[in-house]
Amino acid sequence: MIRATIVVPTIREHSILRFLEQWAAEFSGHRVIVVEDNPEKTFALPGWVEHYSWKDIDEQLGDRAWIIPRRSDCVRSFGYYLAAQDPCDFVVTLDDDCYPEEGYAPSFLSLVRDALDRRWDDDRWWSTLDGPMPARGFPYEIRHATMPTMIHHGLWSNVPDFDARTQLLLPDHRLEPATTVQRVPHGRFFPMCGMNLAFRPAMIPGLYFLHPPLAGVEPGGQFDQRDARLPDQRGALAQSGRDRAYC
Repeated sequence: MIRATIVVPTIREHSILRFLEQWAAEFSGHRVIVVEDNPEKTFALPGWVEHYSWKDIDEQLGDRAWIIPRRSDCVRSFGYYLAAQDPCDFVVTLDDDCYPEEGYAPSFLSLVRDALDRRWDDDRWWSTLDGPMPARGFPYEIRHATMPTMIHHGLWSNVPDFDARTQLLLPDHRLEPATTVQRVPHGRFFPMCGMNLAFRPAMIPGLYFLHPPLAGVEPGGQFDQRDARLPDQRGALAQSGRDRAYC
């Protein structure tokens, strides 16, 4: 049986309670970590949820607690820190206003598992010959090699993740649920958002969401979106597509 750790940042009692209600059946038997972006917990959550606040961050990290962003959904980085301490098959992070997409079968987490289990042909070398036989000089060890998927960028339907200018141009544009998965080509940058993201535990150190001042962003600014190329450095891949949530 798969075991996932789900990490959700929040400051909104109504949103997180609705989130937990809608995902309760899906997340049963898995570890759910909610990081409240407040000095102390300001509302109660069900007993099957691990609920943390700044107070817990300060108690656990001491004089290093400053590295976890505050007043930003990047506070989810503390959830990643906790996830790294308890073995799991993969980590999923979602925003508190992302809900299960209707029609996904057998389940959201099963689709995430299948996506992360997918392997892709190693395309770091390119043959100049047509047909299945590579040209002279093509390394033997990668002719039939495959690369693992370490990050799955699930995206979401309904409200698109546009920049401000595009939102003004297309205020009513909405997205349908994804039906395909795209492989991010090796060596390419891509805009990655933490609203619906799944990854292997080995990627946790590279998925720290920077503290806004360290990233050159004013305190309270957004830095949960990043240009991701880290899997390349580990001989692995990222992919983006199916397994959306509804936002």
